[in-house]
Amino acid sequence: MFKTKQVFINKIHLIISAGIVVPVSFLYGSHSDLQFDIHLDTIDEHNFFKAIMALYIGFSIL
Repeated sequence: MFKTKQVFINKIHLIISAGIVVPVSFLYGSHSDLQFDIHLDTIDEHNFFKAIMALYIGFSIL
């Protein structure tokens, strides 16, 4: 299945990275005030953080 040990290590690294990025992106998009010292007041600000969350998830899937 894997031709070399290096290919296997790269695939494991990508799985671990995606496993970290996806939960952090959900936290970033839904509860950004817990991570950072900011206060989102308008719907546009909330939508901005949700759009960034979707970009993180999209790049993780890709």
